[in-house]
Amino acid sequence: GALAVKDYKEASSKINYSLLISILIILPCAIGLITLAEPIYKILYFSTSSGFELLQLVSVSLIFAALAQTMTGSLQGLGKVYVPAISLLFGCIAKIVLNIVLIRIPSINIYGAAISSIACQFISCAICFVVLAKNCKLNIKPMKYILKPIIAGVMGVVAVGVYKLSMLVCPSGFIGNLISTVIAIAIAAVVYFFTVFMLKILSEDEIKQLPMGTKIYNGLVKLKFYK
Repeated sequence: GALAVKDYKEASSKINYSLLISILIILPCAIGLITLAEPIYKILYFSTSSGFELLQLVSVSLIFAALAQTMTGSLQGLGKVYVPAISLLFGCIAKIVLNIVLIRIPSINIYGAAISSIACQFISCAICFVVLAKNCKLNIKPMKYILKPIIAGVMGVVAVGVYKLSMLVCPSGFIGNLISTVIAIAIAAVVYFFTVFMLKILSEDEIKQLPMGTKIYNGLVKLKFYK
């Protein structure tokens, strides 16, 4: 919409904002899947004793996949409609090559498929980012976009701690694991939510752009997170 009226400053602002929100959404999801991979895997495949390591590896690719998806919308808005498809094509080629090479190595085996998935999504994401950066003014501040979100990722440690404590009091077996996992995810989500605002990753204007953003901001002011 901004590009249609040639408001390039507004378009750039919206693209930067969408990337930040994508990072703040996908990062805790990936960290949660990595740190709680084993209990989540036991919920999905109760009779299987191993394999959660594959879930941990594939979870890394989620970060790049989500960012690439966000940039796809931005690139299409900029008229670069073929870039996402081309970037994914290069990623798929890399995945096929790595599958052929890595899966044949006995010490790597099926983990090669997970590694190739990470490479595929990373290549696709990198190409989209380079093209987007050339056609739009990106203001990616390392502290705001990378370091602070990673610090907020301490919720992963909280999730593991809560899970282990919960397992001490919950019954053993499938039900105990399910209850402990749900409790760990819920508490970690709350911790992440408040950590994001404690670190002031989002400005007042950025918070108000969220659904019910004004109410969220007013609540944070009452909690003394913002003035």
